[in-house]
Amino acid sequence: FFAGMPKAQVESLLGSPTECSGALGMSSCTWGDQNTFISVQYAADKVVLFSGQGLK
Repeated sequence: FFAGMPKAQVESLLGSPTECSGALGMSSCTWGDQNTFISVQYAADKVVLFSGQGLK
């Protein structure tokens, strides 16, 4: 992933997220569970930050 990547492109790589939430043009989507996940934060449907845990 990279900053500025469109949300649709992220979802084409990872599939549908496990959950999403947000308001006022900001959103956060997560793929996985509490132990193993990728989390992506968006502003205006563009990546601004991403993180992961428990990935191999």
